[in-house]
Amino acid sequence: MRIAIIAVAAVLAAGCFGGLKKEVEQPLLYRIDAPKLAAGPALAADLKVVVSSLAPGLDEPGIAARLPDQRLDHLAGARWAEELSALLESAFVESFQDSGRLRSVQGDLGRFRATHTLVIDVRRFEADYSGGGLPVAQVALSATLGRASDRRVLMSFTVSASEAAAENRQSSAVAALNTAFNRAVAEAAGKSFDAIAADLASKVAEQGTAGRSSEPRLAASDFEPLAGAPWNGTLTYRDYGTGGEASIASALVVSKSRPDGRAWTFEYRYPREPHADTRDAYEISGDGRMLNGERVVERSELAPDTLSFVTQQAAVDDDRPAIVRHTYEIGPGRFSIRKEVQFEGAGEFLERNRYVWTR
Repeated sequence: MRIAIIAVAAVLAAGCFGGLKKEVEQPLLYRIDAPKLAAGPALAADLKVVVSSLAPGLDEPGIAARLPDQRLDHLAGARWAEELSALLESAFVESFQDSGRLRSVQGDLGRFRATHTLVIDVRRFEADYSGGGLPVAQVALSATLGRASDRRVLMSFTVSASEAAAENRQSSAVAALNTAFNRAVAEAAGKSFDAIAADLASKVAEQGTAGRSSEPRLAASDFEPLAGAPWNGTLTYRDYGTGGEASIASALVVSKSRPDGRAWTFEYRYPREPHADTRDAYEISGDGRMLNGERVVERSELAPDTLSFVTQQAAVDDDRPAIVRHTYEIGPGRFSIRKEVQFEGAGEFLERNRYVWTR
């Protein structure tokens, strides 16, 4: 452990009269090392560290010493190299930066946007002589960690550490303060990293949940209104040969293929062209996001008892690559399916065919 001691010696210049010389002893200046933190996973966070306040008596240039009877004094001939709040904030920032755990770390005067802020209040930072023996370094910090975006507090905690000086000397007392501070910072860093990691994880989970809930899905019960009596109506389709439309009579019978309601059978019937009758299987995926391999891209309630949903997939139509879209509307007494095609390079969807049934 290294403690930087800046010794300042100054000599008073000779006076105007008598040529007398007098040496003035200057205090030794001390600083605190930035502790080395344990390695850990990197976090996608930008932290601002602010040492907000010092307990009374700690805001003096001198190094605080607690004496018996709750008296507070300062070590003779010694002081901190700068204001204690700036000294400790700098050490915090350097430690967090060197840990490599965060994307960026800055102090209170940092110019960049932060995702989280750690505010520290210094309760104790003193050499305690009240026990009558060797001084004991006492460090106590109160910290609050929060999100910068919404100023939400993630956690508040206190850390403290003490370290007995090896000797009853000024430099030993400062060395003990350095050691106690290192332990307090390590504990504060661990709590802060854990809280930031938990916050980032919760935000990912929230985004994932929001994303999943916003994705349109089908339920097994959505096709229930289709089962039962036959549907009767028409199929209208585009004749690619002539470019015009043609219509034929159509009927539909829907039945459940599995008890769980995720598989259904559609029997398409054409009374005037029975040779064209066909039977198709429709299956809803377990997560409700697919129907027969087509992704559900829209779902809406057109009325309290009318459901509309759209499925879409890449396919080939008329021997050309295309995006095929199906729009389903299920209502009381009315059911329709519209197929649209967007050929590669085209900007619009063209209606390929549409079924409209009633019962």
